[in-house]
Amino acid sequence: MRFLSEQVTIFLANRSNKRNMHFMMRFAILMLLLITVYSLLFHAIMHYEGRDHSTITGLYWTLTVMSTLGFGDITFNSDLGRIFTLVVLFSGIMFFLVMLPFIFTRLIYQPWLEAKNRNKVPVALPEAMRDHVLVVGTDDIARTIQTRLRQFSVPSFLLTSDQGEAEALFDQGVPVLRGELDVADTYQAAGAQRASMVVALCDDLKNTNIAATVHEIAPETLLVSSAKNENSMDILHYAGCRHVLHFTNMLGAAIGRRAFAGRAESNIIARFDELCIAEVPSDCTNLVGKSLLELNLRAGHGLNVVGAWQGGNFSGTRADMVIGHGSVLLLSGTAEKLAQFGKECILHPQQEEDSTVLVLGGGKVGQQLVATLTKRGLPFRLVDKNPKMLPEDDHRYILGDAEDSAVLRKAGLDKVNSVAITTHDDDLNIYLTLYCRKLRPEAQIISRCNLSRNIKSLYGAGASLVMAISSLAANSVVNLLSPGSVYLLTEGTNIFRITMPHGLVGKTPRDSGIRDTQCNALGLRRDGKMLVNLDPDNAFAEGDELVLVGSTEAEKNFRAKFLQQQSN
Repeated sequence: MRFLSEQVTIFLANRSNKRNMHFMMRFAILMLLLITVYSLLFHAIMHYEGRDHSTITGLYWTLTVMSTLGFGDITFNSDLGRIFTLVVLFSGIMFFLVMLPFIFTRLIYQPWLEAKNRNKVPVALPEAMRDHVLVVGTDDIARTIQTRLRQFSVPSFLLTSDQGEAEALFDQGVPVLRGELDVADTYQAAGAQRASMVVALCDDLKNTNIAATVHEIAPETLLVSSAKNENSMDILHYAGCRHVLHFTNMLGAAIGRRAFAGRAESNIIARFDELCIAEVPSDCTNLVGKSLLELNLRAGHGLNVVGAWQGGNFSGTRADMVIGHGSVLLLSGTAEKLAQFGKECILHPQQEEDSTVLVLGGGKVGQQLVATLTKRGLPFRLVDKNPKMLPEDDHRYILGDAEDSAVLRKAGLDKVNSVAITTHDDDLNIYLTLYCRKLRPEAQIISRCNLSRNIKSLYGAGASLVMAISSLAANSVVNLLSPGSVYLLTEGTNIFRITMPHGLVGKTPRDSGIRDTQCNALGLRRDGKMLVNLDPDNAFAEGDELVLVGSTEAEKNFRAKFLQQQSN
């Protein structure tokens, strides 16, 4: 009885449900009146035929005929009675078999089920929940941010106003809250005042509303917002956002930093204090065909070989690993050591026409990519079929469809060493990646990925590097919580920093077991100073900070082996 009363209370809490109940009661009264009239007419026609029946018999006959059961134990003998029977039968079909099930389902059962499900998804967090992250949104970026935060043991909750979406996520085991996004009570119930961060990932107008609402009730909480339009960034700051992230611009800049374009130089792509991480195309060096053991870069150049990309796959270092053609080496060391390496090991500078970067797609990502290339001093050619995206009288911009091989050849695909594919359509990006790989097998191909589920397909199509906007956004959010914690090398491979786990204190890099997790130690921060070239026999100390590189799976392995062990 208690359960039934609770469900009725939940159902009647909604005004529309109350109106539905009133309508259902009126329908029930109409049904009772109709049954009463048919019962009276039954007695009248039976009296006309010279027979009499009890009141219960009249009600019994009416209900059996209207419900189409029709036992046949009581029938009329006259045509008038049979016509009346047909009228009762057809009205019963309409009321009992059509209208009643529809009205009950639509007005009673469905609203009750919706009310029950609505009550299933939480709308508030317990008072004990603190230092969590509220992510307003449920798209691929929001889900990736939540996954990344989970890896750093940061509790997070997606917040949505869509009931169906909230139910689907809840059923999948995703931490989710439901509430109206422009109501202060929603964020108070979600503990925005106790949260370490609120991230708004809706459109710019809604983000502004969210920011103003959250800032009013939780002015001390770190408020972060995405922005689709650069003009909205100042407004979002005025609304209370401490950080406004333009993900497409960030993605374009990230791709622009990774294009090496065949230049005879080591391309520094990340810095951790004095520690620099650089990419070097093997074809530009005299290292091709040699193993890491015989090169001995640590002793000869003061550099560590972190790993290498070959055919889109990142592999860690092994002493017997032979550097092949088309590989991209990932080196770590100081800027001075990397510059010295460039002078000693580069074979010869390539022609300017070979160093051009071909950019396919002139949208926001493509435009930011071009700006980054210009800043780096790398020549480019950009292909787009929309004339509004291209400046006039500039030979670097080619109007045409990138799906046309003639347009690609006109843009110089046969000569370029690097191709960046930046359209907002993953299907098209996969198509162009495959197409360019066939037409230019030796080129570096960097492809944009909009949905993380398409990452494997892009690598399968031949991409050298895949940069997903969701992963870039997730790492940006993590770095706002803990500056410099993680850097996205390429999709599935990250550089990350971790305070020395207790299990590694006193151990040397040689016997630490870090390599068993498939991670590689790049450097060590100790007493405010970055140690770039790790001595394999120098023991780790309490308070040291490790800089590591590895795949997403390798990072999970490291955290499971050392950090979970520490928490236990």
